[in-house]
Amino acid sequence: MDLSTLLGQYALARDVSPETLSQYGFAVRSLERFLSRPPTLADLTDDGLNRWIDWLLSRELSRATIKGQRGSLLAIWRFAVEVSLLDRLPLRVKKLRRCLPLPEAYSLRQTVDLLGECQWIQGRFRCGVPRAALLRAWVLVAYYTALRPGDLGRLRWSEISADGVFVVIQRKTGEPLLRRLPADAMAAVLATDPGSRELVFPIGQRVIRYWWGQIRKAAGVKGSPKWMRRSSATAVEAIQPGAAMRHLGHRTPGLAARHYIDPRLLGGTGPLPPRIA
Repeated sequence: MDLSTLLGQYALARDVSPETLSQYGFAVRSLERFLSRPPTLADLTDDGLNRWIDWLLSRELSRATIKGQRGSLLAIWRFAVEVSLLDRLPLRVKKLRRCLPLPEAYSLRQTVDLLGECQWIQGRFRCGVPRAALLRAWVLVAYYTALRPGDLGRLRWSEISADGVFVVIQRKTGEPLLRRLPADAMAAVLATDPGSRELVFPIGQRVIRYWWGQIRKAAGVKGSPKWMRRSSATAVEAIQPGAAMRHLGHRTPGLAARHYIDPRLLGGTGPLPPRIA
């Protein structure tokens, strides 16, 4: 059996997001390029994957990218064992050490600039809502809630109470999060006439990424829509150290600091030791 077919079986048996399946498919195609043929179950061996990893390293791909592809193929391999298509688990597939990049987030000033640039966006989305109004609402809701873009895209107006309180079930973890929109965010959402549709943000992530590119270029900053989650977490952590973990909906200590909190925006470097000269 080739791995593309196996991946199709995996998709039927697992509750995974389209994004995750896309990543797994990319890893399968990477192994196919290495082998110069479609990979099969017989290619899932420790030595075979180790040679593939060495090939990826020789191409000077980032270790983070290779680590992700490695994890994707190992997940497919373990599934094959689970459904009795293979009788051997991965045992000696080399692990990759990597230095985590420093999380980057928008400062409050940059966030305000991004919000301001929304007003210059012309036209309407296919849902009929003015782009400027919907993008402004998106920035405010993303900033205050720290929700992932995918969870924002599933938010329904009927789930938000009159005082801005709502509960969202995170798609990635299945965990519930209680959130409250302050007055300015609620006003921005109401300005888009949300009662006329089911979803608060009835636009896909590709559309968000496109218009985010226009907004951030105008504001003179880099980054993607995902940076808003980091920016929200960093802002909360600066106000109350240790609060970002709960704000993000994490259960694992240290995850927020490693991947979301920009230490350069926390304010202050702490006291210096006594002078010695």
